[in-house]
Amino acid sequence: PTRKLGFASKFLRDAKTATDAGQVITAAAFIKDSGFKMPLLNTVAPVIMVGPGTGVAPFLGFIEERFHLSDKSASQKPMIFHGPTHLFFGCRRSDSDYIFKDKIEYGLASGCLSNLQVAFSREGKRQYVQDLMSEIKETLSWLIEDERAYVFLCGNTGMGA
Repeated sequence: PTRKLGFASKFLRDAKTATDAGQVITAAAFIKDSGFKMPLLNTVAPVIMVGPGTGVAPFLGFIEERFHLSDKSASQKPMIFHGPTHLFFGCRRSDSDYIFKDKIEYGLASGCLSNLQVAFSREGKRQYVQDLMSEIKETLSWLIEDERAYVFLCGNTGMGA
């Protein structure tokens, strides 16, 4: 299969070729402060994460942070999370696009992720993240309205359009 390179991948490929040829490459970089962070002050509130496609990447950080903060072997007193965490993830195919499967399933097995819903849009019955959410809309409504869940959405702006 032909692999399409994105902007950053193409830049890095070309930079390696240039540095191999003895050229010096410079690039501008910046760190932007973000409010997109896992809630740490309320450890009992549910967290709902919706990450279609590559939008799941920040949530891997949430799961990992939750794992490390609840680590009982940590030198500091561990932070215990009691609220459920739900991850809705979608990609085209389980065999080629579910690239973070091991990390996500480890989060589930370790208890840092309570519920995982995965949709594949190019396998069997086409299914998308919004379809999975619709199937449990009453539960999601209860979590958001009554339990004051934190909801995070990260992904393509065209999703669901």
